[in-house]
Amino acid sequence: MEKEGEKPRNLIEALQDECNRVRQIVSVYKDNAPGGLFAALLMEVDIKLAEESISQMDTVSMIRLLTKLKEWELE
Repeated sequence: MEKEGEKPRNLIEALQDECNRVRQIVSVYKDNAPGGLFAALLMEVDIKLAEESISQMDTVSMIRLLTKLKEWELE
């Protein structure tokens, strides 16, 4: 759902933004090695799958991966 004052985005832009957000989380997790390395690896797999879904224009996978990437947060 878009917030007030934000421009509407399409699915590809939203997924790319989410990939970038998760990349930032990956760098934090990698800095907290060794415990964060496994989580960082899982996040990187999700990012790779998201990028592949964009390149293949697989809308169903894009939606699924957007939801999955949104679940990654710093704890």
